Amino acid sequence: MPPGDPIGRDFPAKMPGARNRPRATVVGIVRDIKYGGLDADAGPSAYVLWSDMPAGHVYLAARTAGNTLALASAIRAVVRDVAPRLPAMPFRSLDDLVEQSVADRRVRALLGGSVALLAFAVAMVGLAGSLMRVVSERRQELAIRAALGASPARAIGAIMREGALLAALGIAIGLAVALALGRALGTLVRGVSPHDPATLAAVAALVAAASLAACYVPARRAAAVDPLVLLRSD
Repeated sequence: MPPGDPIGRDFPAKMPGARNRPRATVVGIVRDIKYGGLDADAGPSAYVLWSDMPAGHVYLAARTAGNTLALASAIRAVVRDVAPRLPAMPFRSLDDLVEQSVADRRVRALLGGSVALLAFAVAMVGLAGSLMRVVSERRQELAIRAALGASPARAIGAIMREGALLAALGIAIGLAVALALGRALGTLVRGVSPHDPATLAAVAALVAAASLAACYVPARRAAAVDPLVLLRSD
């Protein structure tokens, strides 16, 4: 359409199946509307008079201040008074339609999130188990250091540094894999890039915090043991 205000001009294309007049007159402009789902791009659309193109289905949209479904009987009564022969269609709220349009993606996202949480829990348990094994193998070393005057804080720090190194290595590998697989995971998100820096930073911070917490438990347990008991047992 040529530049300028389109109101009152003829529509530049003939409506398919339109009758009565070759060109439709533009009477208003509406925002883009998505008919193919919230994750689909909005395509070009136009509203025409029903008398010009009586095809498709008829829908009645009602904006209410409260619960629309509670007013279904009143709306049916109004429709019955205006068009008695018009069959009554089932009423659905806009929230229900939106929920239905994203139901399949929500299920996939829930499944993927559940698998991710399970993998995260397994990784944390494995990290804690590995550190407990390390602490068990270094019991005598820690006992000797404590007997020579090393404070419990230094023992905790030594184990925490080793655990932090493992956690940093795992986070680096995980970020590399996430960046590599981001394109494939892009179909599960909408409006957020799979390479979003804020999301990756938040996940890395969460994993780092959980890893340090998993490191602290065996470190604290090792530092609390009496070194004389460890030396006698070994």
